[in-house]
Amino acid sequence: MPKISYKKIKFKKKIFKQFPLEELICKTDLKQNLTFFLIIMCCSLNTYQRNHAWKDDLYLWMDASKKSPYKVRTHLKLGNAYFRKDMLDKSVFEFKKAIVIRPNYAEAHNNLGYAYHNKGMLDDAIIEYKKALTIITKDILDEAMFDRKKTIPIKSYFAKVHNNLGNAYFERGELDKAIYEYKKAINIKPDFTEVHYNLGNIYNTKGMFNEAILEYKKIIAIGLNDARAHYNLGLAYWKNGMVDEAISEYKRALSIKPNYLMVRVNLGAAYTDRGMLDKAISEFKKAITINPNFAKAYYNLGVTYYYKGNYKLAIIHSDKAVELGGSVNPKLLELLKPHR
Repeated sequence: MPKISYKKIKFKKKIFKQFPLEELICKTDLKQNLTFFLIIMCCSLNTYQRNHAWKDDLYLWMDASKKSPYKVRTHLKLGNAYFRKDMLDKSVFEFKKAIVIRPNYAEAHNNLGYAYHNKGMLDDAIIEYKKALTIITKDILDEAMFDRKKTIPIKSYFAKVHNNLGNAYFERGELDKAIYEYKKAINIKPDFTEVHYNLGNIYNTKGMFNEAILEYKKIIAIGLNDARAHYNLGLAYWKNGMVDEAISEYKRALSIKPNYLMVRVNLGAAYTDRGMLDKAISEFKKAITINPNFAKAYYNLGVTYYYKGNYKLAIIHSDKAVELGGSVNPKLLELLKPHR
């Protein structure tokens, strides 16, 4: 091959001095000006149309799906956009399209499962979650053969799918299976706080209060300044008969979130258990200030006033609870009858 000689190429640096920009435009003929104008207008119109489509996440991906109907990512993103709009049937349709294009797409199976889950179709959700887990397991093994760093985000997603599957089992009443999935998620990602919440809540449901306490403590140990963790821990303490510990946790929750309604009510109930009736009344009144239509606060206030011997206020507040459609112990109403 002949050698290319670069010495022959000479740049005329003075060309820009000979034709200033204003002069160059003036010397261009009308036809060239018109062509240039039309090109700019077409580009501007395309930009406007694109910006209009991008104003809404849903319209962006609807537009993309028309232009690229065979791209799996487009259908996944469109399905997610429909899901966020609570358009679950359309969301399911798009996730299924993504799976037709790429059957071993774990994220599409998980998202389809999540859409089924929100439609109340738990059996179908569980099937899709399991398919996602099978695919991800293979992906982790394949990636581990080449680059261990790549397995980290895959494993993180793996934990999320186990959590979703655990939630589906929990809603179906299969608590032991749910616990198994939550533990799997935590083994993969020990700082996954949402799973610790879920596991603690399921232990509470099963009456395994010591185990629930441990899970809520783990959330706090992770370092989150989370009122919900302290509230749940307090509730587990209270159910376990540890009233003083419950009061301490409720107070911690309120120091983070003063208007936490259920904490106010439960703190009042804990004070009532301890015979600290004035403090209990104060908490129930604060709860009513937060939500004037919260029947449970009125009922608890009525019970506390009954214990104090203030039957007039006990009747007023218990009647208010009934008026608001709250659940009132018939025994309290019977006890108040002679004082009406």
